[in-house]
Amino acid sequence: MNISNLTPHPLNIKNEQGEFITFGRTPHPTLEKRFCIVRAESQKVKDKTIAGITVVKTTFGEPVLCHVDERGQDPKPMSFKELPTEARFADFFVVSVLALQSCKGMFFGTTCVSPGEAIRNEEGAIIGANGFTI
Repeated sequence: MNISNLTPHPLNIKNEQGEFITFGRTPHPTLEKRFCIVRAESQKVKDKTIAGITVVKTTFGEPVLCHVDERGQDPKPMSFKELPTEARFADFFVVSVLALQSCKGMFFGTTCVSPGEAIRNEEGAIIGANGFTI
């Protein structure tokens, strides 16, 4: 089974046997030192001002495929509607929870999942996730 991590960072997912499986970032197939991630398209509109601080309202739209560098920067995201058939390379795509909401019905039979409940160490830092969520 091919599981492709389309989040901006490596993931440690705990399986049913209690072992962690690490999913590295997905390298871009043709662009060196670039990684494939999915983000939800977003639009921000100023809503109001509170105590001199701007408050914006963010709405999220369709998923976009980004080809990010090691710092997560992408100058030109691509709509998944433009994704060529040969690029649909996995049985499962792991995306962020936010991106998962925008991906419903967009992946041509490929299932999208997100990391499950966070597992934290003694200091409170996230070290992994319990399985996946849909």
